[in-house]
Amino acid sequence: MKTVVITAFYNSERFLRATVESVARQTMPPDEHILVDDASTDGSLALAEQLAVAYPYLRIIRHETNHGYPAALNTGISASESEYVAILDADDIAFPNWMEKVLPVIDADPRIGAVGGGCIIMSESGLVTGYQTYCNAKGDVTERIQNAEYLILHPGTVFRRSTLEAVGCYNTELKSIEDGDLFMGISSVARLVHTGEPHIWYRRLRRSQSRKSVEFTKCADDYTREKADLLKQGYSVAQTNEKLKPFIEVLRAAPRLSVVATGIYHFEMAFAFEFGGRRCLAALNYAYALLNGYSIRYSAKGVVRCIIPSPVWRFGKKIWNNSI
Repeated sequence: MKTVVITAFYNSERFLRATVESVARQTMPPDEHILVDDASTDGSLALAEQLAVAYPYLRIIRHETNHGYPAALNTGISASESEYVAILDADDIAFPNWMEKVLPVIDADPRIGAVGGGCIIMSESGLVTGYQTYCNAKGDVTERIQNAEYLILHPGTVFRRSTLEAVGCYNTELKSIEDGDLFMGISSVARLVHTGEPHIWYRRLRRSQSRKSVEFTKCADDYTREKADLLKQGYSVAQTNEKLKPFIEVLRAAPRLSVVATGIYHFEMAFAFEFGGRRCLAALNYAYALLNGYSIRYSAKGVVRCIIPSPVWRFGKKIWNNSI
């Protein structure tokens, strides 16, 4: 089963080496690993070229101008003739058994168009939280994806090439929701399976303390619901995309990111560390969030909860609740 891993990157010098090396450590290695540089302005390309010397199966493709993440992935898909296409983002790290776990599942049934799983969150600096989240499911999730649920984490997914070609690969007009859009398209022509396991360490980035804006989220939800309805009515992916052009124009016009409160990143990481069993790191991140004034009450409670032994916390909480 010939397989290619595709990694599209833009200014990913800090993380690219770890991503490439995680593919090199696969217990069932791919036939090739294509790196698509979307006109980076840092040292990413030079690093990629250096890595290609160490790993001869690496192939580098460069966009002279920035075309965006979906277009970069399409470039990688077009450049390879492998039967299976695996996606790994340039800031994530694959488990060593990623290919070994996923490839036999998709290869066993020609009706399956994509197989993936979930992830374990790690911090921007690469500290593993131990917290498993995003896309917790198991088995055939086709019908739920047809209802616009996002159930398979995009990085870490392996696609059948013929399925990607049947739906036209990634829609380059979309930003931020191109993965869910692709999964929905695939659900109209093939089956999608979640292995029930995490397959990558997913790096949470600060991204300048920004998140999707309320306006963008609403437009994205409208687009997704409309696409689900059209596909259920029997329209092809190409026909659906044509009908959705007015929605895409609205989506492109909406402000994509909004600035959020300082300290939210540390609060989110504290939560992940706590539920991943790393209480000291959780307490430290709750403290950072507290010092930055984010969610003072909950940050303070988080610090205390992570410092004192769990039985003492539970006993104190029980006494408090009984006294109210």
